[in-house]
Amino acid sequence: MLHVMLDAYGSGSPKLDDLKAIYETIYKVINALGLKAVMPPILVPYYYGKVQEDDGISAFIFLKGGHFTIHTFPKRECYFVDLLYDGFFNEDKLAELLSRELPFQFKHGNTVDRRFPIDPQVAQKTIDESADFGPHYLIRSKQPIDWNIDGIFHFLDALPAAIGMDGILRPVVITDKIKGYSFCSGINVIAQSHVAAHYELASKLAYIDVFSCSFIHCENLLGAVESHIGVPCECTLISRGSKHAYKITDRAEIANRYSGWQKVIRGE
Repeated sequence: MLHVMLDAYGSGSPKLDDLKAIYETIYKVINALGLKAVMPPILVPYYYGKVQEDDGISAFIFLKGGHFTIHTFPKRECYFVDLLYDGFFNEDKLAELLSRELPFQFKHGNTVDRRFPIDPQVAQKTIDESADFGPHYLIRSKQPIDWNIDGIFHFLDALPAAIGMDGILRPVVITDKIKGYSFCSGINVIAQSHVAAHYELASKLAYIDVFSCSFIHCENLLGAVESHIGVPCECTLISRGSKHAYKITDRAEIANRYSGWQKVIRGE
């Protein structure tokens, strides 16, 4: 179960702000790598947050036992990619394809196999809140659990609020086949990042990702996850990106206009 995390910088391409271009990029990448998609991409424009430099597009597509996500930041001239797949693929070719479709000047990446303990040289214990974009937590259940579509949905629906993240979508949860499926998978898009969960029926193990621009801490997150799924988990922190200090705080009216649905689901 290969997981590539790629941070691309120095990308002045207008495609970062183009929904159709991102949609086509997703298909070009998965087709060139021979990956099996189980539904079409979903794209979420994000232009109403408190930090104007975080405007951009969040896009994801479910793969067999995994996902491919792109989060673009046109004003920062960068984007973040995650490709998790139940199988292997050419990670060098992934970077080559992205450099062709969404050109960048330099990149930083990490690659791990989620079925095994992660190399301590890759993992980080702390993050620099003044410089990093945010934390990416890779979580795996240590014991088998009985999970299903309904359980995954409620987990992904409740987790953002439980750990102080801003949800900009409600969860999308699917199986990899209509009948005889081997994975249940779900994603919830939060403010220009995501929370994802993949449950393998054969092993009954859960693989969870929390990629956030909010500087949540591992202990708080792990407690929230374990209390929900009911088994101990292992958690690895990988720091992502570089965050600028300049912030815009006068966009409350726009934010309220586009996030009123959150009040509805909270019963306000």
